Amino acid sequence: MAKREETIIERICSTVGLNESFFQDFDFDSFPKDIQEHQTIEQWIYIFLYQKYQETTRGLLSEAEWLTSLGFRQDSIALKTICTRIDILQGHIEPFECAKYFIQDEFKYNVLLSETSHPRFPMNLPHLNKWCILSKEIQSRENATQPCFLINLEKHEASESKISQLLTPNETENRILLFHGTDHKSALDIFDEGIDLYSGSQKRDFSDGNGFYLVNELNCAIRMAFGKTSKPAVLVYQIPKTILTKFAKYSLCGKEKETEWKAIVSQCREGRQKRKLRKFLENIDFIEGPMANSYELPPVAKKGSYQICAISDDFGEELDNHIRAIIFLDGMQTFSM
Repeated sequence: MAKREETIIERICSTVGLNESFFQDFDFDSFPKDIQEHQTIEQWIYIFLYQKYQETTRGLLSEAEWLTSLGFRQDSIALKTICTRIDILQGHIEPFECAKYFIQDEFKYNVLLSETSHPRFPMNLPHLNKWCILSKEIQSRENATQPCFLINLEKHEASESKISQLLTPNETENRILLFHGTDHKSALDIFDEGIDLYSGSQKRDFSDGNGFYLVNELNCAIRMAFGKTSKPAVLVYQIPKTILTKFAKYSLCGKEKETEWKAIVSQCREGRQKRKLRKFLENIDFIEGPMANSYELPPVAKKGSYQICAISDDFGEELDNHIRAIIFLDGMQTFSM
């Protein structure tokens, strides 16, 4: 008997580590063609995964067992990769979100699913592990106050020492250094086109959909990047302190704000911002305060942490002018805990 030819959907499921029966469980083939084509295969995977997620109770299941119950193959590299990224993120993002990020990243960078090939680093810089000044003028950065540096870095552990090479004592005194962990393509998109507040993730500390985050710890940004993508990158922002006083901020810093911080984070993490909060934030440009050390509620602030969440277009456009550097990291490197 001739071997049945693998369908496109089966090939995709195999590539992202899902069971062959994943689409069959939802009787996808019975959907009318126009319904099937209404969403991309990537979007259908999200929909079916989320449906399975809502139907499944994790209970005492391990992360690997729980992911298997959602449809990932027990012996797949995908399952192992997602579990590793869950560990890297240290509970800051829900495990289901980690699975969603994995699927998204595979469609973006996996050579079997992406329309283009993606090299080790996205830009062919003259030197490896050395800073290069970006000479190409980008229209969206015509108001930039400083040059932007790029580096293709083999070892993420060297990031801190490389950052110190860019700073002078005067800059350190008058500017605040903040970081954003992302992937190679998104880093270049942010630099070229600016921050898109509307592509923010759901159920974060200070936002539920619209928001762009910067953190004060480089290692935290690196951890976020490695925990979400196979092509990690870090954007380095050097922001004049005077800028932060020119925009309307909602500060949740300090012991006296602890109760208020817990209430805001709880509302956002539950995806249930109250009308009063939404109305108040209409006149706010950014929120500042500590990070939650986990997605679990009630929230607990991570000691020594600080983050800014940009929530207005005006503030996002201002941040675009203060990108000091982009660090492209080697995704083949094992992240050191």
